[in-house]
Amino acid sequence: MPGELKPRILRFEIGKEEKGETIKSFLMRRVGFSSKQLSRFKYRKDGILLNGEKRYVNAGLSEGDVLEIRLTQGGEPVEAHPHDALTGGTPREDDQMPGYQRARDGRLQKIWAAPAGWLEENHPLRILYEDQDILAADKPSGVVCHPSPGHYDDTLSNQVAQHLGRIGRELDVRVTGRLDRDTSGIVIFALNTETAAQLIKQRQEALKNRSNASTPAPAPASALRQMTSGSCFKLYIARVRGRFLALTGTVDLPLRRESQDSFRMIASPDGKKARTHYCVLAECPDGTSLIACRIEHGRTHQIRVHMAETGHPIVGDRLYGPESSQALQDSGMTGVLMLHAYRAVFRQPFTGKEIRIEAPLPDWASGSGLLI
Repeated sequence: MPGELKPRILRFEIGKEEKGETIKSFLMRRVGFSSKQLSRFKYRKDGILLNGEKRYVNAGLSEGDVLEIRLTQGGEPVEAHPHDALTGGTPREDDQMPGYQRARDGRLQKIWAAPAGWLEENHPLRILYEDQDILAADKPSGVVCHPSPGHYDDTLSNQVAQHLGRIGRELDVRVTGRLDRDTSGIVIFALNTETAAQLIKQRQEALKNRSNASTPAPAPASALRQMTSGSCFKLYIARVRGRFLALTGTVDLPLRRESQDSFRMIASPDGKKARTHYCVLAECPDGTSLIACRIEHGRTHQIRVHMAETGHPIVGDRLYGPESSQALQDSGMTGVLMLHAYRAVFRQPFTGKEIRIEAPLPDWASGSGLLI
C-alpha cells in the first residue's frame, strides 16, 4: 500500500489588486466557487488557512497574504478488498453499505474492485492527460465507463482508480461525461468533488452561450470552424449510412426513454431538449459518410438517435440502425459502433488554462484528421 495520501491544496498569493477583498468574494470571483462549496471548506479540517491560520470566509485579505484551500482531506489510505466493488449511491453513515468501508480516521471511503484480468490484458489504460485534478483516458469501444449492475470490475473507472491507488492518490473518481459502452474516445474524470462541480459549471455556461448562438453556417468550412470554437466542448467523429443532401445541419429533437425500463431513447415532443450539429467531412466509396458532430445537452444516445432520425444511422449501431451480425458480416464491416469522442476542450478549473485533448482516430475514421 502507498504511504499517507497527500491532500489537494490550492494556494494563492494575494496581490495589491485583491487587497480588501474577503476570502469569500476572492474565491467566488477568482475560481467561481459557489456558496455551497465554500461551506464545505469551512467545515473541513484546515479547509481554509490564511497565512497558516484557520479563517472564516468573511475574513479580509491583505497584499502578501497566502491563502490555502484544502480540496481533499488526505490521510490514511484504505486497502480495497478484491471481492468488493463500487455499487454507486450516496455514502450513508453505515459501515455495511456495499461499496464503502470505514477508514482508520473514521471517514467513509469508496472501495474499488481491481480491474478484471481480461480488461487489463486486452485494453490497458491509455491516459491522454493528467494533472492533480483531472485525468482524461481513451476508452476503447466495448468497455463500460463506470461500475453498474453486471459490471463491477470490468470498467474504465476501475482502471483509473487502480492507477490512482498505485501513485498514492485518493480514489474520489467522478466521470464528468460518460460515453456509451460501444462509443470510443475521450472520457474525462474529475479527481475530487470540487473539480467535478467546476467542470459541470463550465458545461452549463457553454450550453447557455451556445443556445444563444446561431446554428452552423451552410458552408462546411464555416460550419466546422463554428463547431470547433469555444472554451468548453467535445467533438465527435462518426461514420453513418448514406449521403446527406445538406453537408451541414442541426438536428433539434427532444429525447426520452422509450419506456421506463427500456435502454432505447426516442425522439418525442415531451422529451428533454437535445440538439446536435453535424458537418460532413468525407463521402466514402462504400456509400457511407464521415461526419463531425457537436452536441448540446448531452442526452443518452443523443447522436445515435438523432442520426437515425435523419435516415443516416451510425454504422454498427445495433440498437438504432438496421444492423445485425449477419448484415455486418455480409457488408464486410466490423461490428464496432463507428462513433468516437475525438476532441475535448475545456479550462483547467483552478488555473484557467485551456486544455485541448485529442484521442487517436480509429481505422474507420482514417483521413478525417486532414479536415479537422
